[in-house]
Amino acid sequence: MMKGKLVLGGRRRGISPVVATVIIVAITIVIALAFAFWASGLLSAFQQTERLELRAITATDGTIVIQIKNVGSNNAVIDEIIGTQAGSIIFSTTPTGATATLTPGEIQRFTLNDGDFDSGESVDITVITTSGNTYTVTVFIP
Repeated sequence: MMKGKLVLGGRRRGISPVVATVIIVAITIVIALAFAFWASGLLSAFQQTERLELRAITATDGTIVIQIKNVGSNNAVIDEIIGTQAGSIIFSTTPTGATATLTPGEIQRFTLNDGDFDSGESVDITVITTSGNTYTVTVFIP
């Protein structure tokens, strides 16, 4: 009588080494894919950025209307809008309240009439966000 071995019908039964290898490889691939999806989600949380696009809508003597679009993946909060001409600041304004925050995809228009703009001149409009990023557009006054 054999001790410690269970024999059914006189033969040992088990899975072949090839099937065992296939199962181990499949489990490894599933774990690797799960880790990759988890890591990509974790990285995207750290890669949220603000990015603004500025465009001049209208410019006349004394008034400039600019359009600002947040094309980033995070809220952008506008801290200050500065107008310069020939290196000198000609106006500076600070938006307040809801107009200062742009959610991703949001477009807002700002009317700037604090400067003395003359026909034929150019004005550099710089938008500064609370995160320290600056965005500039040059506006030509017709």
